[in-house]
Amino acid sequence: MRSITFKTRSGNNYLYSPNRKRTIPIPTSLLSEIMGNGKGVHSQLYTSLRERGYMDEWHQNLSGRITAENVEQALNKLPQVVFETTTACNLKCEYCCYGDGYATFENRKSGKLDFSTAKSVIDFICDRFSKESVTSICKQPFAISFYGGEPLMNFHVIKDIVEYAESCYFKNRELRFTMTTNALLLAKYADFLNRHKFRILVSLDGNKVHDAYRKTVSGKESFNIVFKNLKSIQNNYPDLFSNIRFNAVYTDKSDAGEILDFFHSEFNKFPQFSILHDTDGEARDSEKIRKMYKPLSIPEPYRLNSNLLLENPIHKHIIELCIKSSEYCYYDEGELMEDSSLNVKYPSGTCVPFSKRLFVSTDGKFLPCEKINRDVPLGNASKNGVINIDTEHIANRFNKMLAEQEKLCLKCYLQPFCTKCALQYSSSLCKNIITEKQLAKMLTEVYSYIEENPYIIDLLERNIVIR
Repeated sequence: MRSITFKTRSGNNYLYSPNRKRTIPIPTSLLSEIMGNGKGVHSQLYTSLRERGYMDEWHQNLSGRITAENVEQALNKLPQVVFETTTACNLKCEYCCYGDGYATFENRKSGKLDFSTAKSVIDFICDRFSKESVTSICKQPFAISFYGGEPLMNFHVIKDIVEYAESCYFKNRELRFTMTTNALLLAKYADFLNRHKFRILVSLDGNKVHDAYRKTVSGKESFNIVFKNLKSIQNNYPDLFSNIRFNAVYTDKSDAGEILDFFHSEFNKFPQFSILHDTDGEARDSEKIRKMYKPLSIPEPYRLNSNLLLENPIHKHIIELCIKSSEYCYYDEGELMEDSSLNVKYPSGTCVPFSKRLFVSTDGKFLPCEKINRDVPLGNASKNGVINIDTEHIANRFNKMLAEQEKLCLKCYLQPFCTKCALQYSSSLCKNIITEKQLAKMLTEVYSYIEENPYIIDLLERNIVIR
């Protein structure tokens, strides 16, 4: 990967050196020397930069691989288990990731989680935690989460899981309950959710625009029902309401300003936004998703609101660049243990299985998260309560996939900033290779924005904690 020069909208020139993990301003006179690729007589500045490695090509060693021990350690420190309570849903969202617009299309009508499956998983996790030799003074949060479909359509299993989990001993852990819901049934079960201090993510696309793509199974509009339920909780269960967050899917029908005005005026909260994911030719109807896609732009009045900093796409790019261009920023404590001299990393942004969560499907399959295709389970809970996880097999499978991904990652200029999971692609191969020219365009946009809003770095540092 070569160093890249780019010019911001104000006319300032910069040199991005992946080898030095630095972006530095340069005079216009230096551009011709850099473009000359080492030929001719050079200025003292060019010579100094070259001697300090700013012109050197950078080659990342992507031969990092996981071991069975890595998977074992991830299980022992598991921060979250997600139970898919049902595959059924009372909405038929046109952009659903399980719909025919994506390669993950599935028939999701009849699957329901049995309590016996969930119990065996909880027992397995408790046993893992119990083997820790040291009891920490400060308990680590451990979340049991519920997902669907619409999870509340199988409420009785949620109730059984919660009551059983509260009777168990999770060594060194503080038990929490979370849920992702469309809120159509939320008011019905609000009393239970309030008593057990649930933290809830509600899918609501904003004001009446919500109805554009979020109809009920029978084709009826859903906004009025959701809004009524939320107002009921806001008025009758203030503690529960304080633990409700919102996610708004951003589409071609959306207006960010109107959506933000709605949430702020009605609930005194701001949503997180989800932009539609890329689809591919393997989907039944890729074109449908492409027509719905719209890039997100936070309007000026809200752009610097501390609650919305991470929602602005340009801010995410700035954060990634700041992290990756610093020698003193780390994603987790594991990076502190690495020998940086080896310069070894995993291809792509794929994480060690179970390091973030364990997802349990209705039929007992184990996946690293809810976004992964069901045809690549990493284990299962059998009907007789036996947990099947072969960490050696998991490591071997992942290493094979990483070896395939490596060939593509080495060609991609976004590789140092990559957060994409290889398992999200049905073929396990990323199709979005970023060229030198494309990265230069991204850098131009980011640094132009920083120049135009110089206070943004301080604002991000004061409001965002990386942990």
